[in-house]
Amino acid sequence: MDQVFLRRVGGRVVAHVSLLSTENELRSERVYAPTTDPTAAARFIGREIAGLGNVDRAWGVRVRWARDAELIQDATLEVEFVDAFEAQLDIISDQMR
Repeated sequence: MDQVFLRRVGGRVVAHVSLLSTENELRSERVYAPTTDPTAAARFIGREIAGLGNVDRAWGVRVRWARDAELIQDATLEVEFVDAFEAQLDIISDQMR
């Protein structure tokens, strides 16, 4: 995983997530969080991306707000995103055992 771009659309937080494969192929996913709270949205998005089943790590991901032509990095939301992502991966791993 490379970057998560957040923006507000219609009262919700929308994420555009850039995923990078081990073969350096770039693809993206769009996730609509059902909340206006940025922290809750970061957690929701982290769980959703982990639940895809084809993303194995989130360390080093950059979470940024996309506002107009500016990107603003948010270290607090990066921690929330990664924690939720890792917790969901643990749940999935436990279910597969």
